[in-house]
Amino acid sequence: MTSIAVESLSARRTLERSEEEQLRHLETLTAFDRASKYGMPEGVTQSATWTAYERKLIHDSYWKDTVGDFLAREIQHEKKFITLWSCTNYHEFLVGSSMGRTLQTAKGRRGKITYLMYTLRKLSGHKGSHSDFIIENSKLPYVDGGVEGAASLKYLVSRRWECFSELISRYLKEDTLFVDLGSGWGRYSTLAASVFPNLDVISAELSDSGRTCTEMITQAFGFRIQTVAFNYLDWGLLVERLSQSRRPNLIVFSNHSIEQVPYLNIRLFEELIGLDKNLRFIHIEPIGWQISNDPAILRSSTPPLRKFEEWGGYNKNLFLIVQNLLRRGLIDVDEVAPNFLATDSNRNAGSLLVFHKKA
Repeated sequence: MTSIAVESLSARRTLERSEEEQLRHLETLTAFDRASKYGMPEGVTQSATWTAYERKLIHDSYWKDTVGDFLAREIQHEKKFITLWSCTNYHEFLVGSSMGRTLQTAKGRRGKITYLMYTLRKLSGHKGSHSDFIIENSKLPYVDGGVEGAASLKYLVSRRWECFSELISRYLKEDTLFVDLGSGWGRYSTLAASVFPNLDVISAELSDSGRTCTEMITQAFGFRIQTVAFNYLDWGLLVERLSQSRRPNLIVFSNHSIEQVPYLNIRLFEELIGLDKNLRFIHIEPIGWQISNDPAILRSSTPPLRKFEEWGGYNKNLFLIVQNLLRRGLIDVDEVAPNFLATDSNRNAGSLLVFHKKA
């Protein structure tokens, strides 16, 4: 009998579905390629933008333009990590997200209302900028523990910090190496190094510009972070680096990065589990729809649209892989929490999935 601490009996039952039952569940909600259920066949690319080269170009451009140039300026004079981290999150939202750009340019109903409120505040003597007003007063949709609401960008960024810190604290042991998969500019790698100063961190990221951002912050604040080139289609360098670590405990973490790979390869997990380490996986990914077709869950977790066909859209097989590893006795599952957290949208919530290598 597996030890599964989940939020509901229905979530427990989904883990016990047969492979065929899970495949049928997925096929009722999205276009799914059965031949790729545990990884794309050799020689097949997932889309025109999922070749390693083209995907790397996209990420390099995004992180440099959205965060890299901003960080290079701000890090020269900002001495408090929490301030730099928060401001980088604000900047990324305002510049890198469609909702942020809408609010900044006062387009659309939400943008126009926000700008009107800002104008009225200015008339009453408010001295802050339009961006400052958005950070402090915007009402952005969010999901927290399956509950929807609306709050300011400032609150939601602080909630990211709080939620992450609480989550990692539950599972952190002494002598642990924290591995951040698809780490981007280092949002959670640097946060982990700040909140847990004795923690060693590996920031695994596809883009050169993302790793450069992490390295800038690491150098400025003296964090114990190493960066490594990584993508979900070629994980050999990462596994080699982890095998060489003297730390006996590993936490492998991801937050909305697995989502970008329609079909993960199960061999990534098998090779990680094969390391001579105590291993725990903590994933916050938008897979609520993979877990359940309950309308309450689907409201905040949208399956990939069928128009993207079998090889397009967000990830389709993470939960299927976890079910397979569980049936084979390779893991035990600690937590399954659909629609765990979303801090700038109520339609693409990350579901929490925590499991560990079976002793």
